[in-house]
Amino acid sequence: MSILYILLVLLIVTRLFGELAERFKQPALLGELISGILLGMLVHRFDATF
Repeated sequence: MSILYILLVLLIVTRLFGELAERFKQPALLGELISGILLGMLVHRFDATF
């Protein structure tokens, strides 16, 4: 997988998690942190170059 593709997916999903957190009246940073943790583990598992 291209590194740019991975970064694009990470940015989009992080933004979506931030918006989702705000809908639950939580800071967007909380959603962004959760997405970073989840996606970090996922990307590390499926792409050995990351």
